[in-house]
Amino acid sequence: NVIDKNLPVDADIPVVAMITRLVAHKGLDLVEYAMGEIMQRNLQFVVIGTGDSKYEEMFNFNAYIHHNKMSANITFNPELANKLYAAADIFLMPSKSEPCGLSQQIAMRYGTVPVVRETGGLVDTVPPLNIETLEGKGFTFKGYNAHDMLGAIDRCIEFYGNREKWETHVKNLIKFNSSWKSSVIEYINLYNDFVLPYSKSHTSEQDLIDKVAKIIDKKSDEILECLNKKTSYVTIEQDIEQKEAEKIKA
Repeated sequence: NVIDKNLPVDADIPVVAMITRLVAHKGLDLVEYAMGEIMQRNLQFVVIGTGDSKYEEMFNFNAYIHHNKMSANITFNPELANKLYAAADIFLMPSKSEPCGLSQQIAMRYGTVPVVRETGGLVDTVPPLNIETLEGKGFTFKGYNAHDMLGAIDRCIEFYGNREKWETHVKNLIKFNSSWKSSVIEYINLYNDFVLPYSKSHTSEQDLIDKVAKIIDKKSDEILECLNKKTSYVTIEQDIEQKEAEKIKA
């Protein structure tokens, strides 16, 4: 096992991952309340993150008593996080509030199926999966309630048992284009439709796409620079949340 040698490798057992700051508003109080029942499920649970000591101790304790089912990695380790995004089957993100949410989008790029609460950016980026038509992306729950979260986890585990459909859905997640270029095209289409009807006298659509993409790439480089300096999860996420709050107030 690339994450924890104590966890047996078994294709019939889904790996549930959390990569997060260990604080209450990330849904950790729900996980704490339901931990006993989570450990009764046929799954492996892997956590990476740092935060409030009570959650760090809770995960460490459960990893100790369920050493063949759970791995607690109380650390900031981007390399390990990338391995877990790739190795996990299910990504749990039961946030109480989430202005944007990056982790669920990273997880989906790796083909890891998200289980999220319907709030903020999570409900925007993870439409509920229809297990018959395979439309949608993940499993969701609305109420901020531990047993609603467990219900979503159970539905996802049950779907995991249908390997043919599961693997088709995983491929669909990986293929989905969530890049900025796709968003830029949508914004330009809206602009052309409602603000400035497109004509040959204006700058070409491709030129507009390229100009906006350069601005976005510059911002992406700034984020990567922060990561290269090993800025903590806390600093990056607080900065993003602060900027989102400022936008809302404006």
